[in-house]
Amino acid sequence: MKVSGNTQQRLVQRQTFELPQVEAMIEEMSVDGGKVRLRTPQGQPSEWRDYKAVNLHESWVAAFFQNNEQ
Repeated sequence: MKVSGNTQQRLVQRQTFELPQVEAMIEEMSVDGGKVRLRTPQGQPSEWRDYKAVNLHESWVAAFFQNNEQ
């Protein structure tokens, strides 16, 4: 079954994702950020968006797209 990109986006945005609770002491952490290129119809200029990612080594990983407060 094929599902369009717009439908996938709507389905994801309806979900509430709980952030995991880390119960062990954090000894190592890394934060990354950058830009990601969104695909656009052929002939239109590319769109670039910011992302942030947090990795608490051996505990959990989270990524945030256009959500600086997180």
